[in-house]
Order: sequence, then structure tokens, then C-alpha cells
Amino acid sequence: MRKLVWFLPALFIILFSFFAPAAKQDLSQAFCAISSQNILGCSPLGESLFGQLIAGLGETSLIAMSGRLLSLLFAICSLTIVFFAKQGGMYSLFQRLAEALLTIPSLLLALAFQSTMGGGAVAMIAAIAVSEWAVNHKWLQTRLEYYNRETFMAAAIVFGANFWLRLRLHLMPHLWHDIIFLFFTFLPGSFLTVSALEFLGFSIGSHRDGLGYLVAANKDYIFSHPHLAAAPAITLVLLILYFTGIKNKFFKAPS
Repeated sequence: MRKLVWFLPALFIILFSFFAPAAKQDLSQAFCAISSQNILGCSPLGESLFGQLIAGLGETSLIAMSGRLLSLLFAICSLTIVFFAKQGGMYSLFQRLAEALLTIPSLLLALAFQSTMGGGAVAMIAAIAVSEWAVNHKWLQTRLEYYNRETFMAAAIVFGANFWLRLRLHLMPHLWHDIIFLFFTFLPGSFLTVSALEFLGFSIGSHRDGLGYLVAANKDYIFSHPHLAAAPAITLVLLILYFTGIKNKFFKAPS
């Protein structure tokens, strides 16, 4: 229950960002000052900066979380293949592929994939998933091999537990904790990757702009109106610190 309470602010903001009306352009309000109606002022196109931040926060969060989930799903599928293959061609293929991808920075891999696939939300989610698959696969494979060597697995075999019983009662509970830990450990990096792709001009085709795009769009006004570029950057930092705090408080590294 305590975990749910900590997640409520993030869930509320993400849902609110999609149901809230998009910020309207009004050139007569361009660079408007902070007021009761526009608590953070206005953008160069007269849009409410606060409304843009809420929409950008939801957009960036949803893309990053979707990419993390898809990346873990890929890792679970590849781990299943490796687990049943044991040795042989498929085992060697995934081993070498994961080791090769680990040598490439995830941001560079995501950028290359995004450049190949083009714009769009699906392409950006897939770019996050592909760039983070290798570390998820290697982590889960290492943990699976560790659990198979544990004494409780040997005891289960001695007492006659079949494979599916060992999988359900011993392996899955431990791996589930690893999966949750992995999700939150690398989620801040996913936020940064999505923001970097947005900053470099990759769009998801939505009328709502992500935090990275807001920084890029307002960077030219850093000296005349510094808050326009600083506000989305600070929002991104707070988002990363928020989920890092949740991970440190509730999801400890597996022993």
C-alpha cells in the first residue's frame, strides 16, 4: 500500500497530461510574464509553459516506461530461448549478440535505430527496447544461473520436484524481483535517452511535445528568457530523482 501511495503522483500527472487540453497558441501572449493565469509564463508562441511541461512530462514518461517494459519483454523471451536451448546454436547466438551490443553505448544504439526507423512513437519505443535489451538479458541470465546453483534448487530436485514446480515456486519469485529491480534501475536512463532523441529532433508525431523537444525549442532564448529552457530541464531532473528515490526506497538490489 505504501508503494502505491508513492506511485500515485506520477500516475496522476501522466493521466492528467493526456486528458488535459493541449496548450493553445496565442501570439499576442508570446513571452508573457508570470501571472495567476500563466504561473510559469508563456512560450514564444504564446502557449502556457506550465501546460507544456505537464504534457511533456506525460509524453516523455509514457515513451520511456513503454520502452523499458518492451525491453524487459524482449529479455524474458530471449532468456526463455537460452534457458531451453542450454547449449548450441541459439544459445551461442544470443550470447554473442548480447555481448556485442553491450560494447555500444545505449544512446548511440537508440539513435542509430531511431534514424533507421524514422519518427513516430512506435519507433522511439522500439529504439529504447533494442538499446537496453542486452543489459537486461545478461543480468537475468546471470541471476538465473545463480539461482540454479543455489541449495534450495538442489533440495527441490532431491525431494522430487519436477521442472515446472521448481520454476513456479523457486525461480519465478526470485526472477520477478529482479525484473522489477531492473525496470526501476534503468528507467532514469530511459528518460534521458528519450529526452536526447527528442532534443535531436525525433518526433513521435503527437501534438504534445516531450521535455527534450521543449529544451531544444527554447534553447535560443536562454539569455533573454532563461526559464523557458531551464523549466523543462529541471522538470526532467526532478522526474529522474523521483523514480530514483522510489527505486532506492522500495526496490533494493538482489543479494
